Amino acid sequence: MKSSKITQYMLIFSGLILLGHIFGIFLHLYDTIPQYNSLIHLIGGGWIASIVIYLIQKYELFSSFFRSLFLGTLAVASIVLTVELAWEFLEYAIDTIALNKYGVILSLQPSILDTIKDLGVGWIGGIVFSIWYGKVYEVIMPSADLS
Repeated sequence: MKSSKITQYMLIFSGLILLGHIFGIFLHLYDTIPQYNSLIHLIGGGWIASIVIYLIQKYELFSSFFRSLFLGTLAVASIVLTVELAWEFLEYAIDTIALNKYGVILSLQPSILDTIKDLGVGWIGGIVFSIWYGKVYEVIMPSADLS
């Protein structure tokens, strides 16, 4: 099983996201670099995809469905988009609670356009990682036939 490789990628993405947020907050990169938030969402989409692929491999979920690179990528991308959507709702809820309860404006969700951009960029990150992983390791599921 290829789960040891996917575990390495999960850890790499986790480190990138953690360091990215730390640098983004303390060095004010979210405020000074316009596309910094998009970069973090792109990496986050790849991270979510790596977790999904890990779970698929570890528990052999939907094994026949994931023998196709196209169908596997489509399924992983759908799950990534669902998680990204939940994250955007969480950011909106945090903004709303902070404003209504504490009178603090956090601006995690400055506009609907930002939300749509975040969703799209995270989704692209998930798709790119899924296709790359499927092509390089010729598998999303072990013994997959990608033809």
